[in-house]
Amino acid sequence: MVKNINPKIMARNSIQPQRIKEQMMLLDVKSLDCLWERAYRCPCYTNGAPRVDCKLCHGQGFVYKDSYELKIAMYSDNNKPIYVNDTNTIPLSTLATPQITSNGIEDGISVSDRITVLNWGTPQQYMLNITNDRFTNGVFIPYKVLDIMHAFIFNDDETDLVDIKDKVTIDDNSFLKVNDETLIGKTISLMLNVDKRFYVVGLNKELRYETFEKLEDKEYATGLGNEFLSYSQIVDGKIDPTKKQLFKMPNQLILRRENLYFPNYNIIENDNDTTNNLAINDVEADLLLG
Repeated sequence: MVKNINPKIMARNSIQPQRIKEQMMLLDVKSLDCLWERAYRCPCYTNGAPRVDCKLCHGQGFVYKDSYELKIAMYSDNNKPIYVNDTNTIPLSTLATPQITSNGIEDGISVSDRITVLNWGTPQQYMLNITNDRFTNGVFIPYKVLDIMHAFIFNDDETDLVDIKDKVTIDDNSFLKVNDETLIGKTISLMLNVDKRFYVVGLNKELRYETFEKLEDKEYATGLGNEFLSYSQIVDGKIDPTKKQLFKMPNQLILRRENLYFPNYNIIENDNDTTNNLAINDVEADLLLG
């Protein structure tokens, strides 16, 4: 038999709940427009690692689906704690709190999900070489490229750089291609403008919740009638105006920038050589994925 050992409080509890309306409004004003994508393991895994030639994940090991637009407040990096895994001591990238409606999606934001700050480009260097196969089929770039700012190769005597930006393109599937056969055998140093993307590496406050009694508070806690949301933690997923109800609140997220996981080069000697597009061992440790 389960024994209830809670105190028998007879008086009406006068402690007020969180001011949910003000919190939602504050997040609305102080947040960035973001894209939240849920992460799923790619089924290409072989011998404990993703296949680097996988046409779906391209060796990254994860597929991102179920996208949601969501406002997220980003915190300062100052005085952040240090995250330690088995091999590294790594400063955290940033902390963030999503809009309250994130918990209207079952289980909310999870470790390994991806967050993109919308309409915010950031410079990223990347280096690769062009082989016969890469000239024909292209090279996968592990970023969402908005623009190629520069594409440099050596000049003939290797004393200066030549910008060949007009000979390089990147398609919607993030494959870089060159249109000049003389570039076969050349190494290209790229300066790209890419989406600012993060991985969720931890939930600093995994269980945030509040009990509300007022109907208005409950309406805000459930997203003011947003059609895409559902709340399994309340009976039948519906507001009951006659009694107190418990609601999930958004977690505090621990985020790390995407470029902390990808190597900034992809150099091979032969067409049948492969390079992993994600430093998967570091990601496995940081994201605590089993």
